[in-house]
Amino acid sequence: MKPAVTLDEALFTNIGEHFDQVVENNADRVAIESESGRLSYRDFNARANQVAHAVLAETEGRAERVALLFDQGADAIIAMFGVLKAGSAFVHLDASNPVSKLEEIRQSATPVIILTDSEHLEKAGRVADGKATVMDVTSLPETFSTENPEVDIPPDATAYIFFTSGSTGNPKGVCQTQRNLFHFIRVYSGSLSVSADDRLSLLYSLGFSASNMDVFSALLTGAALHPYDIKKFGTAGLADWIDSSEISILHAVPTVFRHLCNSLADGRKLRSVKGIDLGGEAVQRRDVEFFNAHFESDCTMINHLAATEASVIAQYKIDTSAEYSEDLLPVGYAADGVELRVVDSEGNRLEDGETGEIQVCSAYVSPGYWKMPELNEKIFRDDPSVPGGRMYLSGDLGYVGKDGKFYFLGRKDHRVKIRGYSVDTSEVESAIRKCLPDLKDASVVARKLGESNPTQLAAFLVSEDSSAIDLQVLRENLSEVVATYMIPAEFIFLDSLPENASGKVDRKALAALDLREQQSEAAYVAPETETEKKLAKLICQILKIDQVGRNDDFFLLGGDSLRATALHTQVEAEFSTRIPLHILFKDTRVHGMSANIERSHEEKGSADFSHTAKIIPLNESGDETPLYLTHGVKGQAFVSPHFLSILGPNQPVYAFQASGLNRPDKRHWTIQEMAEQYIEGMREIQPHGPYLIGSICAGCMVALEIADQLRAAGEAVAPILMIDPPIDPPGERSWLRRVRRDLTDRFKRKFSEEKYNKKLEKDFKLHQDKGRIPLDTSDKEALKIACRVAFDFRLALNDYRMKPYDGEVYLLGSRSRLSRGGGKLREKLTGTVEIFDVGERHRDIHEVNNDLFGQQLRAAMDAVIDRLKS
Repeated sequence: MKPAVTLDEALFTNIGEHFDQVVENNADRVAIESESGRLSYRDFNARANQVAHAVLAETEGRAERVALLFDQGADAIIAMFGVLKAGSAFVHLDASNPVSKLEEIRQSATPVIILTDSEHLEKAGRVADGKATVMDVTSLPETFSTENPEVDIPPDATAYIFFTSGSTGNPKGVCQTQRNLFHFIRVYSGSLSVSADDRLSLLYSLGFSASNMDVFSALLTGAALHPYDIKKFGTAGLADWIDSSEISILHAVPTVFRHLCNSLADGRKLRSVKGIDLGGEAVQRRDVEFFNAHFESDCTMINHLAATEASVIAQYKIDTSAEYSEDLLPVGYAADGVELRVVDSEGNRLEDGETGEIQVCSAYVSPGYWKMPELNEKIFRDDPSVPGGRMYLSGDLGYVGKDGKFYFLGRKDHRVKIRGYSVDTSEVESAIRKCLPDLKDASVVARKLGESNPTQLAAFLVSEDSSAIDLQVLRENLSEVVATYMIPAEFIFLDSLPENASGKVDRKALAALDLREQQSEAAYVAPETETEKKLAKLICQILKIDQVGRNDDFFLLGGDSLRATALHTQVEAEFSTRIPLHILFKDTRVHGMSANIERSHEEKGSADFSHTAKIIPLNESGDETPLYLTHGVKGQAFVSPHFLSILGPNQPVYAFQASGLNRPDKRHWTIQEMAEQYIEGMREIQPHGPYLIGSICAGCMVALEIADQLRAAGEAVAPILMIDPPIDPPGERSWLRRVRRDLTDRFKRKFSEEKYNKKLEKDFKLHQDKGRIPLDTSDKEALKIACRVAFDFRLALNDYRMKPYDGEVYLLGSRSRLSRGGGKLREKLTGTVEIFDVGERHRDIHEVNNDLFGQQLRAAMDAVIDRLKS
């Protein structure tokens, strides 16, 4: 057995000269073995030299860019080395892509040559479009020498430009130098102890930078490279190929690794494999279980984190005998020559345990993106703490654990906003796997079915027996481990998850699928009773779909908690009954919900229907005193999931909503009337105090009136939580200002209602997008009613004169309001007022990234709870 080839950076000059030394020591050994046969290092080098001389002749010895248009195979790799030995940079063009896509890359990279083979010669000509010379490497003239070219190539010469999809959809070229490439090959091959006796798999498409680890780790150490075209042959025969090729180093994305292991019979082991490297996706506990089932105990398993812009970033040798309590495995420690930091959006370094973006600090970071100076300024920086060092913002999310290891959570763009709350889809996937340990695969994506619909989560599941999975039970189990806004609105079963060219799960393809397309006509059962027919019609309107059957599940059709609230409102109005939200959705199928509605009629009768107050139960569980939230000037219930997550699962919360929203004929005209009606609803839930009341902005007037009426009735009231109230309430302004405002509002609304509503509608849309209110702004009639209710509330506030309140108040205020002084509101608060600073501006206080608001709200609630228990 030959010793591992030393990759000595101190002796490095360029890739070509190092490779020449490898060839000298391993001339007769196999360099590449593929379906087309074996190629020795001697023959490989001779052909690469011919390519190098052909490139030098065309470029007249200049360092240029040379495009490669091939399928997976030896010819493409020969071309790569030929270009490097000529001192130029290669640019891969994936032959499976359409000409238009390849033309975009060609126009950006402006290669002087396109190297190809006879199979793709015609396509290469179309891509070149007369702007580049096309050469067929399989039929180069014999006049091109097979000897090593004598070219002075600096170590920092550009080795390649890999084009990836940018966020705008335009190709983004990542440059890398020969020195940096050599460094990371040394790091990667060293972690797996690659020697000339090894046989390395090449499962990645050459158009992806991860393929460099296999190509160069093999050919710069004297090992044999074995390409396998997954796109052509699939994963079904991969295990047999590994055995027959005696692959010793296996490099794959976790998705391909799982497909491989799932294809193996119980007890079958791939005994030739001595090292496995997984990267590109998060590695999970089940991957270790797969490893232990199908590989020898002395095999090494490596989890690594890499990026095209920085190659190998972190590595972790997995202890396969350990018991891992968490689903997610660490990526370990920074690779040699790299320092990793976790930073926030402002670039500030975060403490251990805090999630942020991973920043790579290294002298081996990419020089930058090709012809993208503005993006380079944002992504790449010089590291002031290290001479010659560079910093790169990776776009990967992670944190440092208590053990000092780095944990990779997924791409930054996998963190999505759902109803205003930031959700990491990998966290949802992990929760699903905990609930369904026998699940073969799962992927969660955010998607928006139609412009008027909100973004929602969809879970795509692969199972041996999907009929054995009760989705209703799954939803209930998920609710115990994740917040409600993290529970997918859709669960879709697939035979397998689609993959992109790199072997990773194709999330874009998943996002484009539609659950409703999978529902067969045979599965549709028409509603039977009048209640079912009415309810199905309401669901069609809210979800904007054409057909709903009696067995259909509201949530599996695309419903979510906000839409459930909207349906609840319409159900009470349509069926003239009071039914708590949790009772209505005790069974989420149409026939079950219909039965719940009919049962509510039988138990209470339509005569008991009350249009007094609309109370939305946001959290009915928990042991603490319920919190009742009065709404702001728009009359909409405040249903923010971020707010609820701060309060925690043990805090019952109910939100008031103006009754005019669900019954326009029962609108509120005065604050006193509003308070009376809300108190009736509160007493149905909690007959006696102490009562805990919270208010949003101008809703403080309603909260104070409720507190006054309750105290007058002899009930105890806890300290009122006022969230950024106006310093000078409308009704406390001068007589002239109140009259002028009243007349102006009425005049504008009477003669220009559409224009008057425009700003309101914009605000409604903003709050809906952030998940704060249940209003569906795509429903024009509901939007019109909401504007009218907001106008009524504004007039009621203008007419309301506060009475002095000597009870306790906890005021969570923004600095922009508190800085104006005491104001009329503070003059009326004659009792104890404790101030909590919650941020700079009113509009920012509820934002998810405003940690100060969360801290202060929690502090205020803890203080209230302590008072209630004392």
